[in-house]
Amino acid sequence: MYETMLTLHILAAILFGGGMFTAILTGFATRGWTSTLGIAHAADLQKRLSQWAVIPGAVLALLFGSGLVTEAGFEFSDGWIIGAYVLWLVTMAIGGSVMDRHYRRLSERAHALLAEGVEESPELQGLHGTPRVMVVGLLLGVFVVLFEYLMVAKPGA
Repeated sequence: MYETMLTLHILAAILFGGGMFTAILTGFATRGWTSTLGIAHAADLQKRLSQWAVIPGAVLALLFGSGLVTEAGFEFSDGWIIGAYVLWLVTMAIGGSVMDRHYRRLSERAHALLAEGVEESPELQGLHGTPRVMVVGLLLGVFVVLFEYLMVAKPGA
């Protein structure tokens, strides 16, 4: 049972981390764009990544990871496990409250401008690459790297 849970946990973590990093990289790669259609596509991609990769991957990684704690004989009170749970909660809270809301607003505004026939929008470009969103995206990326470190190194175990 351990091997199956470990495999599923790793696959879920790849889905979560891959979705998160792809969304972050999409934001950085398209930061200077003024094309309304291009920004609409980027925001839609970021929304879909969140819905179909980041959130399901995070939930499945948490479930299978929790099963692994018991299966492998670790204690939920181990520092590295507590750290992983805290990072998971903070990442999901920040991702949901800042990034997901940002992608939705950006997508809605881009599609509204497209409906008006606006092909280039400096306003939309400004909304797309705000410093706050860039900093939060980088912070979330750091959190994912810290997750990986805790899961692989298991410091103190």
